Amino acid sequence: MDISDEMEEVRELMYELIKTNFSSGVMVEHLAKIYKESYETRGLGPLLPDNWLDHIRVAEEFEVVNRGPIAMVYTRQRDAPPFIIEPPCNSL
Repeated sequence: MDISDEMEEVRELMYELIKTNFSSGVMVEHLAKIYKESYETRGLGPLLPDNWLDHIRVAEEFEVVNRGPIAMVYTRQRDAPPFIIEPPCNSL
């Protein structure tokens, strides 16, 4: 998997796009379209690699959820501890 500076920049730009414009998540296809319009065509960011979604899936700051044929991308709060649900205590 490519962990280059360019891919890191893509992830940071994606994070800002989602956080700023799509706080309730965004479809994968729409996110790619908006990224290309906002950064690639204007020369403000690196080209979106073909395997960008693979990188997003494994990055801690994103969550990719498949719902049938639709894939949605959400952001997780950076530097936040993982959310752990503890089982209830059975006190007798």
